[in-house]
Formats: sequence, structure tokens, C-alpha cells
Amino acid sequence: MAETSEKQYLDKQSVETDILIKIAKVASSTLELREILDTILEAIANGLNKDLCSICLLKSENTVICIEAAKGANKENVNVFCIKDKDEIIKKVFKEMQPLIVEDINDDAEIKKVINPESCHMHSLLAVPIVRDNIPLGILMVQNRDTHKYSQDEINLLTIISHNISAAIIKADLYRNVKAQLDELKVIHEIGKAITSILNIDDLLPHICKEVSKFFNVKGCILRLIEDRKSVV
Repeated sequence: MAETSEKQYLDKQSVETDILIKIAKVASSTLELREILDTILEAIANGLNKDLCSICLLKSENTVICIEAAKGANKENVNVFCIKDKDEIIKKVFKEMQPLIVEDINDDAEIKKVINPESCHMHSLLAVPIVRDNIPLGILMVQNRDTHKYSQDEINLLTIISHNISAAIIKADLYRNVKAQLDELKVIHEIGKAITSILNIDDLLPHICKEVSKFFNVKGCILRLIEDRKSVV
């Protein structure tokens, strides 16, 4: 009996270690947030055998929460959608920034307002806040089709993973900001080169429009010149 319990413990430790290694690998190999989130959810869904795993990020001053990525244990596709938190239920639930454990969603009236167990066919959930500097960024959530009592080990593992997600979001934000600044400097540089090398205004303006259009990812732009008129007193 003792040998069986020890083997189960070692197997569980091995699964948790494997999940964390996969997350560490993808976090160190890419700055693309969606790729990182998808890998995290796939590792959790398969490793912990959860029916549904999702990462939700808060938007617009915490009044809207969007499911950024979601996966089932069989890698089924899950629709991505946003929930308007008009009653501020999400704020109330996560105001203490502590894990939320619901063994049966049907027994929790507030949670049922946000997650309809009849429509998603899930009846239990564990939700762990994703936090950066005590500011809520979102929620890492796992769900089961049946009622389920989540263990402290599961809570601890998801809490560690939530910190990895927070770090990934920070890195992705920095990457996007730096890339945007570099793209802007590149456009300014190209326009500056054109101004000094193209003397004909009829050739210069289309070139500037082309660079501006590429930067803003639009089909075209219009430049209008206003001629200066000297007034004689």
C-alpha cells in the first residue's frame, strides 16, 4: 500500500515537472504571446487531464474579460469570446486576488452568471488570478465536466504557472513596444532619405505616401499641399 502511494506521488511529481519544463522551454524560445499561451494550456490540459483550460485577460479597466486562448484535453477547438462584466462580478470574485475553487458551479449563483454550466457542460472550476505588481491581468482557469474537488497541489501548480503567464505578458508587451518604436524610426528614416534624395515634389509625395501606408497597414493615403500666400499690407 505504501509503495503504491509513493509511486502515485512520484508520478504526480513527474507530470508537474514535465508541465513546468514545457512552459519554460516555450517561454525562452519565443516572444509571441499566443504561442506561449497555447503551449501552456495544452500542457495543462493533457498533463492534468482537464476537460477545459482557458486563459482570460481583463480589458478596459476590468469591465470586460476576454478568453484569449482555450483548449480541451482532446485538443478540441473552443470559441474565443469576451464577457462584459456589467455587474462587476469578476471584480468581486477576484478582489482578494486569491484562487477560486468551485466544486459545483450549480451551487454558486454568482459564478453561474458568468459561466453557464448548461451551455459549456462544465460543472467544476479552479480559477487562479494572473497578477503583475498586485494588478490583476486575468485568470488561468481549469474546468471539469463532473464535480471535482481540486487539491492543494493543483492550486499550487496553477499559481506557479500564472506567474509564468504574467512574465510572458510583460515580455510580449515590451517586445510590441520596442517593435513599434523601431518601425516608427524606420519610416522616419526612409522619409528623411527620400526628402534629401528626391528633388521632384511629384515623385517625393507618392514615396512618402507609400511609406506611411506601410507603417499604418492601410491601402493608401492622401497628401495635400497648401500653398503659402503672402499678404501685402
